Amino acid sequence: GLRLDSQGYIIANEKMETNFEGVYAAGDARAKYLRQVVTAAADGAIAAYAAEKYIIEEEGFQDSVLKEAGPVAVLFWSPLAPKSLELMPVIDPVFASCQGWAKLVKTDTYRSRRLAQRYGITENPSLVFFKQGRPVAKLVKDAISEDAIRQTLSKLHCN
Repeated sequence: GLRLDSQGYIIANEKMETNFEGVYAAGDARAKYLRQVVTAAADGAIAAYAAEKYIIEEEGFQDSVLKEAGPVAVLFWSPLAPKSLELMPVIDPVFASCQGWAKLVKTDTYRSRRLAQRYGITENPSLVFFKQGRPVAKLVKDAISEDAIRQTLSKLHCN
């Protein structure tokens, strides 16, 4: 169930996220140090912003990855990881040569931490291949190469 403290208040992080994905708590219902109208209003603004970001991110991921019938590779990357930047010129041409039968979606792990956690991303870059909305293969860091991507795409194209 929803995590509560010993006083019965909802436990939420600084983004007002509860232990249920997509559920937020704000104001005096939340476990916090100070209870005032001003802090409750601030909590509400934070929760509204975080909920909007969650909905946009989820809808975008649904539309661009999970609802696609064909193969989609999601590159989980970070501009702070040199290997991520090094691989961009290698990865983009591979997917350009697919002529639309396979798609590449890039996701910054800093901005989309929830998605990265959902798919077990612990290293940047990681390339997760989806087919019909399900993750079916994963390449991580030094295992990501033009040949490895082409081999994985070939297996997905034949299945």
